[in-house]
Amino acid sequence: MTCRIEDGVTWRQTYNAENRLSKVEEITSGTCASGTAGDTWTFTYDGNGTRIKQVNPDDTISLFLGGGMYTVKDASGTTPVVTKYYSIAGQRIAMREGNDTRFLLTDHLGSVVAVTDDTGALVANSQQRYMAFGSELLEADSPTDFSYTGQRSNTGDFGLMDYNARWYSPSLGRFTQPDTIVPNLLNPQSLNRYSYTFNNPINFSDPSGHNPYACFSDPKCANSYYSNHSSDFQDHQVIELYHHSGQKDAIKNFVETNYGVSLVDGRLNGNNVEWDIDGARAAGRAVVDTGRKLGETAGTSGGDAFQAVYGDLTILWGNSFRDGDPNAKWMSDDCRNAGAYGCTSSASMISFTSLWTTSTNRPPSHAFDLSVHNVVHELGHAFGGSFASDGPYQALASGGQFRSIVNNDPRSGFHPPPSLSSSHMWRMDIGPYPTSNGNEVFADMFLGWVYGKWASNTTGANMASFMNDTLTIDGTTYGMSYWTSQ
Repeated sequence: MTCRIEDGVTWRQTYNAENRLSKVEEITSGTCASGTAGDTWTFTYDGNGTRIKQVNPDDTISLFLGGGMYTVKDASGTTPVVTKYYSIAGQRIAMREGNDTRFLLTDHLGSVVAVTDDTGALVANSQQRYMAFGSELLEADSPTDFSYTGQRSNTGDFGLMDYNARWYSPSLGRFTQPDTIVPNLLNPQSLNRYSYTFNNPINFSDPSGHNPYACFSDPKCANSYYSNHSSDFQDHQVIELYHHSGQKDAIKNFVETNYGVSLVDGRLNGNNVEWDIDGARAAGRAVVDTGRKLGETAGTSGGDAFQAVYGDLTILWGNSFRDGDPNAKWMSDDCRNAGAYGCTSSASMISFTSLWTTSTNRPPSHAFDLSVHNVVHELGHAFGGSFASDGPYQALASGGQFRSIVNNDPRSGFHPPPSLSSSHMWRMDIGPYPTSNGNEVFADMFLGWVYGKWASNTTGANMASFMNDTLTIDGTTYGMSYWTSQ
């Protein structure tokens, strides 16, 4: 969209080679294509496509730093104004400008609806209300430019909002650029690549600018979490796009290039077998999900964090390698004899002979989630088994600091399954855990940690604490941050 007319004002929009908005001009006379420009804004982006600089019509410069955590207004002037934003668990909750701390109140979409000071009193004229597609219903003088669905707004300047991958016009209810991916080929609403949230803005938000999320089922859908980890969620969509278009090899190449994971075709009981596209999708999703959580812990992207922890990882389909594969000698005897599901030979080798399928009482969505969780469980084994000492296996073993987690039967601490036919959803080992070691317990706890899912009871809270670095023994605080740093 290079020309936009709203409320009688004509705007000319220019894009760079990556289809990112580089300039907005208000046309004061003549046609949009060749008319005279008045007020002009220009934008600069970093390598990830995040806006980092804006030059305003009065030649002042605004900087957006730290993934949106800092804003510097009048950066080139003598008195720049710095605003810092604070988040908890990825949710933007407060801002600080000078000595003033203010708190952001949001609705179910993540839209900022009011701002309070540090005493809890409403900041004057800060209350905002929105029409369904984001136009202001109640005009406010808010101290923050985060507004509808928690995205940065320039509607008071040139009528657009920054949705990370693209810019959005709340007046038109459309993006100004076509989506570079189609998030769901099975949904006809996705085929209009300018449409916003499947044309359902009451229930959905699109914080990445690439894919709508249901806000009634995803508490992170509209907050800064997606801005800070947009590359990880874009990786989800790349895998889904390849899956919908039947490109299995593209999925395999993607996870190998970005996460260092090789999905290798092997042999099963003497016969050549290979990853099918559904299995590759499940494995790819598991790798991305695990990388995302590791990235949260390390403060890096999911791909970088995953490779820092796992290095080069092989995930084999089958219970033996094909002739001549040098990895064959590293496969454990247990995994060579595995009959179903997954098996971990070492910190750098996992194998699968089957994944979960649909059944009379198990819908396809449950089968897919079970398959993803099965892979994450095995990634937990690969992580836990990489420590010769002072690792999670040792901490849960007989005589370990946290042996009580095993002794007290931790089964009640895991998130409940969605149905009896999917009883393995959050515990791959649903029977009593072996008392000889804590290996299976940890692999299932690793699954709970990746997704932040636990039972709402004391056992669940204790297991979450164990994984989330809040238990200290003899001056050492144990948990995933500790172990991933070793």
